[in-house]
Amino acid sequence: MKRNDESTPHAAPAPYHFDKDRLPKVFSYPVKRSLLDAALHSAGMYGMLYAVSYVGRRNDNLLVDAFFTEEQHTQPLTAGRVYLRVWAVQSAERQQTEKLLVASGLPMLCRWLQKAQTEGNVWRGKKHALLLKVVDGNLRAIEE
Repeated sequence: MKRNDESTPHAAPAPYHFDKDRLPKVFSYPVKRSLLDAALHSAGMYGMLYAVSYVGRRNDNLLVDAFFTEEQHTQPLTAGRVYLRVWAVQSAERQQTEKLLVASGLPMLCRWLQKAQTEGNVWRGKKHALLLKVVDGNLRAIEE
């Protein structure tokens, strides 16, 4: 079952749609929404997202994926903006994973969002993706 919240407590309404799956007790989300929003605000990238989903299941070693929608897309609300998913992790891994994401993952994401915002027409005319994965205990950013 999904839960839909439009903003974090004590914050202005988010400029993006937000949904979050309920989790079984063995899973946790690797980063709190408040930390994600703070990183986005700090980098000036809060408005680059059109939707954020916290997905209540694991996806191997994938923690976060982001999908840029080309500017020529037929839906004006999504064109030139990003859909972001945060994948669940084992509850025992949550604290270590959150440290990785806060220290390097969220800055990587914000740099990629800045790139998406400032690149030229050729880049912005195509779909792009960013995957943040844990490989051998290190966080890796993979662009597609």
